Amino acid sequence: MFSNGSRLILGMVSLVFASGVVRANDVYIAQNSVGANNGSSCANAYAVSYFNTTGNWGTGTNKIGPGTTVHLCGTFTGPTAGSSDYLSFKGGGSAGNPVTLLFEPGAVLTSPYWGSVSVIGIRNVSYVVVDGGTNGTIRATLAGSPGTACSGGACSYTSSAYVGAGVGTQNASQIEIKNLTVSNIYVHAATEDNGNGESAGVSLNGGSGLSVHNNTIHDVRVGVFTEYTPAGMSNVSVFDNEISNINFGVAGFGDGASSLTGLLVYRNRIHDFQNWDDPSDSYQHHNGIYFWAESTGDSIRAPIAYYNNYIYGNFGGSHCTAGIFMSSSAGTIDAPWIFNNVIDQSGSSCGNGVISILNMPNGPRVYNNTLIAGMLYGPNSSGAKAVLTNNIWSPSPAQATYATAAGLQSSDYNIWYNVSRWFYNNSTYSTFAAWKALGFDAHGITTNPNLTVNYRPNAGSPVISAGANLYGLCDGQPNPGIGALCYDAAGKPRPTSGPWDIGAYQYFGAPPSAPAGLTAIAGTGGL
Repeated sequence: MFSNGSRLILGMVSLVFASGVVRANDVYIAQNSVGANNGSSCANAYAVSYFNTTGNWGTGTNKIGPGTTVHLCGTFTGPTAGSSDYLSFKGGGSAGNPVTLLFEPGAVLTSPYWGSVSVIGIRNVSYVVVDGGTNGTIRATLAGSPGTACSGGACSYTSSAYVGAGVGTQNASQIEIKNLTVSNIYVHAATEDNGNGESAGVSLNGGSGLSVHNNTIHDVRVGVFTEYTPAGMSNVSVFDNEISNINFGVAGFGDGASSLTGLLVYRNRIHDFQNWDDPSDSYQHHNGIYFWAESTGDSIRAPIAYYNNYIYGNFGGSHCTAGIFMSSSAGTIDAPWIFNNVIDQSGSSCGNGVISILNMPNGPRVYNNTLIAGMLYGPNSSGAKAVLTNNIWSPSPAQATYATAAGLQSSDYNIWYNVSRWFYNNSTYSTFAAWKALGFDAHGITTNPNLTVNYRPNAGSPVISAGANLYGLCDGQPNPGIGALCYDAAGKPRPTSGPWDIGAYQYFGAPPSAPAGLTAIAGTGGL
């Protein structure tokens, strides 16, 4: 991808609202009118119907328009029969003056089940912020597999008519969704249960400048779902979210002759997929990150970067596919950049392993990942000219172990620990020496990487100063974006010269004492 005379610039038009916002007014909403019913405070709030009435949007006193913050007060209980678009945006804001829907402390949107579309609907508008504040929550209490324990008792609503998304957008632009908890939209048990539809924490359909961050999402089929359209979709950022008990963590597909340009997925914690197992494998493809372009004319265009994600936990049985999975047959996907991720599939045996790239002429750039799995399998397409550099590949010795690298452009400075076979160009190689004889991993090793429970190098680890310096790839590049490669997964800067460490973390002395996982993943250095 790179030449001496050119540099691939991966950037992203991130959603940043300018400082100095002119706030037109504040409007307070409760489920029912309160006090003076003038919207001046939670004690004098309008009823929720005020928000959903088109005539209350625009300019003027107590109107909802550019610069307005709408405050949600208290508990909102959806109708017993469920409701789609319980809150529906009838207008938007302007650059620097968005319409903000802000959950006041303790504000909750709750229902036994929600409708098949979304709880909060944002359609055909621009410049909107949905902010969960300190603890804003959208939840269902009785939607899930029959007889499973839901938060409100035994789950009793199972039809696909009962589930949609916590927040849904359609053909909307410059949208920010943050600080929300979206929970139990559909609580699935590892059972035969095909009624949940396409439940999601956040669903994005078309549009541009879409940012989903700092949310907690659990017990939905898909954490953040992206559907790109023939009209085109661009600049999607999904970051700093906690996503669990899902079939897919972050996923997306096209509608046919559809395009998505600009996709950043970073610093997310995605874990635990096993509750979406079912005997008939209806919910196959348990994946942390999964994007595909399978319909004729679909395309996902650069910049594409997945980095600093932590994907772990119980991946389920035979339904698990990969930690990161991209596939393209009738469509086209540009080369994704995959770096600084920790994917831990210990005890699992995912069909396509840790990273799988299928049927793509433009292969991934896989740098400085720490990959711990029962099976290493990928990139695994003859069309994917992958570049593998500075990665730790460390499968569980109790599992069958493979390193599949068909369509490989280059591989070097990797640690292949406990790998017993390599597959390349339809041939199997059972020794590291045979692998190296193909021209790969001249500087690679097979030593135990000697990591802490937090995946960081211990003192004396062979990963220290054993990697290639990739500073020239990321220096001056956008961050968020490829510029983040110049830092490790904790946000510590990597050396500008001299060797890098192999894996997601640089060694900076004694590692912090902390629970297992990327507890400091946000870090510094602009990440």
